[in-house]
Amino acid sequence: VGLATDAAGGYSPSMLNAIRSAVLASKTLQFRRAPGSALENCHALASPQADEESLREAHDLSHFDALFLATQGGAAALGLGETLGSFEPGKAFDALVLSSEPT
Repeated sequence: VGLATDAAGGYSPSMLNAIRSAVLASKTLQFRRAPGSALENCHALASPQADEESLREAHDLSHFDALFLATQGGAAALGLGETLGSFEPGKAFDALVLSSEPT
């Protein structure tokens, strides 16, 4: 499973926003699963394909998990895990260097 952006399907092409949104959505679903939660019976937060048992067994998506999905998970989903997705020597790397110093 990978995490990616689609500017046409969303409001931001930022991977950091995609990671943040994935973690927030996961926490929202966790609130629904909490016993006694005001959202406990809110079926609008559940996927139509998900049964109650799988929702109870699901775990929060951590920031670490979301970062993995956005890097190594995305590369593996595209069949490119051998050439990119992590900072290992020999893998492709694309970066933007920012400086606070005026040019």
